Amino acid sequence: MNRESIGVIICSCSGRNLGKQEIDSITQRLSFAESGIRNMIIETALCGEDTLKSLRNEVEKKGISSLIIAGCGAARISGVTEKIADALSFAPSSILGVPLFYSEGAESEKNKLGINEARVDKAVRGISRGMNVLTSQEPLEIEEIPVVQRALVIGGGAAGIYTADALNRFGHETVLVEKKDSLSDYGIDEKKLKDLEGVIIHTGSSLVSLEGSKGNFSACVKTPGGLEEYQAGAVVIASGAPVPADPKKYLQNRFGSSSAVPLFSLATAYSGLPRIPSLRRIGILLDLDRDEGRASTQMALHAAQEIQKPNAAEVFLFLRDARVGSLHLEELYDAVRDMGVTIVKYSGEAKISSLETGLQVTVQDDGLGVLTDYTCDLLGISPFGCAAEEDDPLSEITGVHLDDYGQFQDNNIQLMPVETNIPGIFTAGGGRGEVYSPKVKQEALAAAGEVHFLLKNKTLHLERSEAQVDPDKCILCLTCIRCCPHGAMHVNREDGVAECSTAACQRCGICAGECPAKAISLPVWTDEIVLNQL
Repeated sequence: MNRESIGVIICSCSGRNLGKQEIDSITQRLSFAESGIRNMIIETALCGEDTLKSLRNEVEKKGISSLIIAGCGAARISGVTEKIADALSFAPSSILGVPLFYSEGAESEKNKLGINEARVDKAVRGISRGMNVLTSQEPLEIEEIPVVQRALVIGGGAAGIYTADALNRFGHETVLVEKKDSLSDYGIDEKKLKDLEGVIIHTGSSLVSLEGSKGNFSACVKTPGGLEEYQAGAVVIASGAPVPADPKKYLQNRFGSSSAVPLFSLATAYSGLPRIPSLRRIGILLDLDRDEGRASTQMALHAAQEIQKPNAAEVFLFLRDARVGSLHLEELYDAVRDMGVTIVKYSGEAKISSLETGLQVTVQDDGLGVLTDYTCDLLGISPFGCAAEEDDPLSEITGVHLDDYGQFQDNNIQLMPVETNIPGIFTAGGGRGEVYSPKVKQEALAAAGEVHFLLKNKTLHLERSEAQVDPDKCILCLTCIRCCPHGAMHVNREDGVAECSTAACQRCGICAGECPAKAISLPVWTDEIVLNQL
């Protein structure tokens, strides 16, 4: 690749990463270095939308076809450089991230000119190596793959309904699959169901299999009328939260007492009644096996409020952290506390043991700073804080990873909030751990937006930089298929060797590193390129 067509962007991260004097020193040293870099672009905040628009104009004007992005640690995060490449209409391999962040310490001291020599040296070395990498790369073939103009949504709860509705409004053919016999079981009103006219809805149905990759999935759905086959360009998993199938039975079996009941049935059963003499101390417990969100906090506060009013019983609310990040929840929290509900914030594990009558809750009380026992005649436990009894079968069918709590959020939920480890499959709502209504709608619309972005172009322009398998070396041991986190590797039965999907491959290199026969290589990370990095 021609050095003159390579540009270097240095992002100072609004001055947090590098100062002006340091950037001037870097540009001066690079311009006289052996690499002879000429196309330097200085930005203060590269991640801004407006910055990317102006940057596109600048790279076109300078005739830049490849970029080195030197900035914060996000410059090396998978997915970030790809998004920038897409915004600039560049091939993914033509953008290389170089992190400039340097830990503070003795080496971070600046000289009299206000220059941190350690940071400058690291930046110059990193950018020079990046130049060697890009100049070593051979041009890669671009493949065009048609995108099936249909979306598949799994789950008919709030997240699924909002997603399907948004996709329908975008004008995309949408198939909604729900395991319950009716969407009205979720309390969906008639008006919202009417908005779904045009959506193909299968209730009492389930996904049986899913094959293919981004842009062209093949799904088999089991319906009351038989099996239905659908092609889809994208899939959204909007299934419910991973909770025990029968929370009441689960809690009673787990703690050996009928005094442990699901939280959502507690307020219904004991609110609005006169005081029950045998129920003098009622507890509400959140975060049993995992930290919960705002929806659970809201439900617990409402339950405490309803029980406290008529019963005049002593009510305890146990939680690790009060998640009240909205004006309404803050007001509710203050109101419940003013009513006399004892709010116990604890750390670590809550231990529950059976008594002759009732249960004993033992927690590390953060307010008292000691391990404390609380006796409750009745204890309402949030099912959303309980570990799932078994893995979601959708994980096995789709290949989407679950986290330690059985939720579909294995990726960084801040950088990639609705994406999964499988390109073209997105997730929203309870299945990824979010059950707070305002947030569920926000996630559903975000997922619909990602699907729309994928489908609207109708064609994927993919760089053939996926893992390459040498058929003469491949012994079909299936190691690559087992270790690929993105479901990109599969068996070419006709040739009897492993093969990689262009659309699914994320160029992580795990398959190449694990292959015992050394039959797999990555075009963008050849031995020559790796040595240039060193």
